[in-house]
Amino acid sequence: SADEANGLVRIWPQQTLARVLELVRHREMFHLDIRKQTNNWNSRRTDLWTAQIGQAMRDTIGFDPSELPADRRVHIISSNTHSVSNCLNPWFAQNRADVLSWAKERQHHALQEEWHNESDLAYAMMRDYFKCFPEKAREAALEGRGFGIYTLQETASTGIQVQIIDCAALAGAAIDPDVIPVPAGNTDIIINIDYAFGQQAEHIMRNLVMLFGSNVASINFFGKAGTLYGARGDILVPTAFIEQTSDLFQPLPQPASRVIADLENRLPGRQVHVGPMLTVEGTLMQNRMMLHFYRRIWNCAGLEMEGTYYYRQVLEATQIGVIPRDVEMRFFYYVSDLPMSPDFGLASPMALSEGVPPLYAITRHILSGIFS
Repeated sequence: SADEANGLVRIWPQQTLARVLELVRHREMFHLDIRKQTNNWNSRRTDLWTAQIGQAMRDTIGFDPSELPADRRVHIISSNTHSVSNCLNPWFAQNRADVLSWAKERQHHALQEEWHNESDLAYAMMRDYFKCFPEKAREAALEGRGFGIYTLQETASTGIQVQIIDCAALAGAAIDPDVIPVPAGNTDIIINIDYAFGQQAEHIMRNLVMLFGSNVASINFFGKAGTLYGARGDILVPTAFIEQTSDLFQPLPQPASRVIADLENRLPGRQVHVGPMLTVEGTLMQNRMMLHFYRRIWNCAGLEMEGTYYYRQVLEATQIGVIPRDVEMRFFYYVSDLPMSPDFGLASPMALSEGVPPLYAITRHILSGIFS
């Protein structure tokens, strides 16, 4: 890359190419020791996955990630495979009324639940609607492609699907009505990846920040978590991550009051809880004594499984200059279970009206932040 070439010029300002050539041609005078970590989780597949993203960038955007112009900002989102693209694909905004009409004709059970936002209800209906009308699913995917939403079909056995979204194709489009419209002239790129699992997140994030480097403008993560306060469907905003295995405490930038207020406005009837999040190995979910300890001693708001791994790599990348120090960071969770309550654990299914509204409230908040 240009940065690497400039680095060599700084080391050898005179006859740079001649010095590099000497490294190649000399024998015992120079010794190159290349060491690669061998304990990376699934490193070979993660490398292949990253290479697929690079190739997809060349095919869709027309640039290699290392050659992106400085004004092409990249926003990394770790979320899921549907809420971001549903909010940005104009097909969903155009066909919302048809989906709701179909649901009323079928007397879908979700209509018996309480909904504050009709768009949330339409998104909740979408899976069943597409099962009845598979041609509509193909039509939605085709329209999304026309508006710069590309989905990679291969995951290199990582299990992590990727969407590349060219915001330039979305400028002026009628997207979700509660998301700030994409402004004219916007050339940002969104890399939306599915959830990683546990420590896998560390290697996934490391590869992504190395791939896009100084073009990274924001890191956004939202997932689902267990809460030690509140109820299902609430939102958790972390102020720090605590790694269960070592009790390593990693503080996050404190969330602004306007962020909390915006989330509360987007999710009426629910609560937003602020506090440290504990990154756990799954077995802690069943240990009530330890749950009480982390709630009362550490004041933890909830439990999750990937956040500390993501954040550790982001922090390292900013400190060594791989990505800008002022990169925007957004970490949010919606509550999917209450590990302290035997009636609302992981095995107890969520109602659509419990999971969909907080998921889309967070999605809209993050996308509006990116476009503003």
